Amino acid sequence: MRVYSVHVRRDGLDPDRDIVLVKEGFSWAALVLSVVWALWHRLWMFAATIVIFMMGTALAFDFFGFHHDIIGVFHVGGAVLCGLIANDLRCAQLERQGFEAIDLVTAETRLQAESRFFDRHPVLAASFTEGFASS
Repeated sequence: MRVYSVHVRRDGLDPDRDIVLVKEGFSWAALVLSVVWALWHRLWMFAATIVIFMMGTALAFDFFGFHHDIIGVFHVGGAVLCGLIANDLRCAQLERQGFEAIDLVTAETRLQAESRFFDRHPVLAASFTEGFASS
């Protein structure tokens, strides 16, 4: 089972964009595709930080004559760190954009988590349905 945090922008008008579910915990996509993942989620500063870290460690270690395996170890460590903090950074970004974390939902898939969330919050589900119907 996965745990999803549910973020809602209360003053929003678009039901498809005003609720976001973020999987809690480690992000394998951010581990494997760190910069691409950050750009996909519009985390521009995080993407720039990853690139600067990778280039900076490679240049510094090369300048000081460290073996290339050491550079690889640092890059793998940086990728693991990205996977560990990626979803937390997404949650922080959503908060800056006016979203509020209002619930945690446990489910196998994101669709099941959304369904469980709306089952637990029928008033909120109705408001999203009304907003969708008036569009």
